[in-house]
Amino acid sequence: MSKHDITQIPIKSAVKIFTFLDQFLEEENLDPKYFEDCMKNFTSEEQYFIFVYASKYFDYKEGNFIHKWAENIVYSYGFDEVKDYLSMILTNAEKLLKKVNTESTRFKEIDYLNAAATKTKESDFITHLATSQPLKQKITLKLKKGENINDFKVHSRIPLYIDKTVRLSFRNDMHNILKGILDYELIDKLFYNAFEFPANIYELQFLHLNVGRKSDLESCVNILYKTYKDKILQHRTYDSYITKYNKKVDTTPKRTGYYSYLNPKKIAPPKILRYHFMIALYNAFPYIRESVSESIEKDSTKTIESCLTQKIKNL
Repeated sequence: MSKHDITQIPIKSAVKIFTFLDQFLEEENLDPKYFEDCMKNFTSEEQYFIFVYASKYFDYKEGNFIHKWAENIVYSYGFDEVKDYLSMILTNAEKLLKKVNTESTRFKEIDYLNAAATKTKESDFITHLATSQPLKQKITLKLKKGENINDFKVHSRIPLYIDKTVRLSFRNDMHNILKGILDYELIDKLFYNAFEFPANIYELQFLHLNVGRKSDLESCVNILYKTYKDKILQHRTYDSYITKYNKKVDTTPKRTGYYSYLNPKKIAPPKILRYHFMIALYNAFPYIRESVSESIEKDSTKTIESCLTQKIKNL
């Protein structure tokens, strides 16, 4: 059925999946729109198995679950009484199968593997902090003697210094733009890794995200960059927010000791180009880091910055 076993995810998630599929049939009549709307309530792992099992349970072939379920309905109520109802169910089932086809399930599998890889990396990092054991992680960049993985991380985020309501609106825009190629929780990871704002306390890190088609990512990022320019940089309160924030920094008591990292710093109006969005992609997608590493290995005169600048032309 699937090369991934559902026992790899928590029992609560498995129960959640089958409860949804049961209610989806019995209460929502396999309404494809309801199915699509509900996906945001599930993790990428849960979505993958929902796609896998929906394609099996609701494929109207002799011997399959929904075929037997329909036969029982007819036996209990009589064909004439339920023919319109069954016709609706089977029509919806046919539409649903188009949504959970092999290609769609393959993209959900990519999300599933992305989430699994990210959780493994985070788990290794937590173990490293707790036990001081060496950090287990796949280094996708080819390191030379004396180099550290952090030497290759581009320590730069895209400024998002704007009122919270506008920032959250932009975050929703980002979800809408990328939802066709990345899972909800992974888009959030990309958001916090890519953008800089006072409330973002997450450490900049290498993410391990992947997409089915690279051209889809390029198209989405171009739309995201345009949205950023139109909604953030050209927002009439942008400069006033920065001025107001910097005045607040001047009057904020400085913290010492354990809480010193909470000390706010002044911010400057940004000059943001598409290059900065390429940096965000570099820090998020292994295939971009690998490509840059290979280019530098072939030509030692190249730098990460020059490679990313070249890639902008293809973005």
